[in-house]
Amino acid sequence: KHYSYSIEETMLQDGHTIYKIAFSPKEPYKGYYEGFFLVDKQTLAFLEFQFSYTAFGCEKRSQSLSSLKSLKSLDGSLILKYAAVDNHYFLKYILYSEDFQDAGSGITYQHINEYLTSAINMENTNPIPLDEQDMYSTVFSVKATPVSESTWKDYNVLSSSPVQLAYSDQQAKQILSENNTKMAGSSHKEKLIKFAMRMQSSFYVNTIPVNDQVKITAFSYQPTNQHTFLLSKPVVQPGNQVNMGISFGYNLTNRFNLFMTEEYSINSHKWEAYSLGLSYNIGLKSYGRRIILSPQLSVNSINYGINMGEFGNSGSFMAGNKEIDSDKVRLYIGQKAFGLQPGVMVKKDISRTLKLFLGVDYCWNFNSQRRLYIEESSGFLFRKKANISLNRPEITYSTFQPGKEGELFNSTFFNFKAGIILGR
Repeated sequence: KHYSYSIEETMLQDGHTIYKIAFSPKEPYKGYYEGFFLVDKQTLAFLEFQFSYTAFGCEKRSQSLSSLKSLKSLDGSLILKYAAVDNHYFLKYILYSEDFQDAGSGITYQHINEYLTSAINMENTNPIPLDEQDMYSTVFSVKATPVSESTWKDYNVLSSSPVQLAYSDQQAKQILSENNTKMAGSSHKEKLIKFAMRMQSSFYVNTIPVNDQVKITAFSYQPTNQHTFLLSKPVVQPGNQVNMGISFGYNLTNRFNLFMTEEYSINSHKWEAYSLGLSYNIGLKSYGRRIILSPQLSVNSINYGINMGEFGNSGSFMAGNKEIDSDKVRLYIGQKAFGLQPGVMVKKDISRTLKLFLGVDYCWNFNSQRRLYIEESSGFLFRKKANISLNRPEITYSTFQPGKEGELFNSTFFNFKAGIILGR
């Protein structure tokens, strides 16, 4: 928001159409840099960057050199050039130049770093791995990796010696120390933005296939002598349970994502599920519109049940240490379960902040209890919910499946989902 931009379309000698995007600060004391960069119109690849410090940028740069006290930055610029070889773009040229002045002696120094790619081996060319990609794109980067540890260490480069060394080895170590390499002007606001850009949210629909059509043929619940809730007609479990879900995630790294989800039933039967888990990203296609495979594992808590219907209620009764006193109540027979939920998702980029995904989970419930869920269905606010064991003497029910006596739900099942992800 502190910069103004201008875009110019032009054509290079090789026939490529490019965008030249120039930028400069709107106000003298708002921006550190001014310059331009070139973008290939067809591939949207960066071709060249050229930018230099503004007067305000030099002032902030001098402040970052405060440990050296006597040095003052007079000017600084950077040129980056990329070249295409067989439709792959490579870093071709780097030139960094900066002028300093020693305030005590008045001597001016020039520091130059220049690199030129002299040879490129195309035999093992691959897209940038997912774990080396930034979580968000940026024109300027404050991250630096030593050449010996970077993916450029095997490139043949030519480097020119500085015209005159600006620093001794000891001074250079001071400048490159952790306290002095932070970009001037880095604020809590920028840190908050970086944190927010690691957040993700998703919305999805999932379905749980039900192979066996369980029919509840009889049901009676008598919490008091004055209250008896009877099943008026047999109830059949639906062919497929359909739910709506929402998930919130945080990208711990480019690979690992921590997430939590909530799911609620779309149809008339009860489904409330909560999970907390960790996923791992594998880049099936790590460039352009990426395709990512994400195995994941979570722990879950699920309440689900078959809807027995809505019943009129006169007076009040106790259920699960709660007093139920609304005019109408809804009853469900089902289970309360805890378990592990391994799964896998395939995600595809639609834009920088939007993804589509398909996934499947296997719900393995290692602890489940058969429950009767009681919910007030009339009243304005704060409707009470309670659940009690189906093994209590005031509850009787029977189920039927063709050919065998059936349970209400399987303790393990598959869960298929599809939806969108918002975030990078």
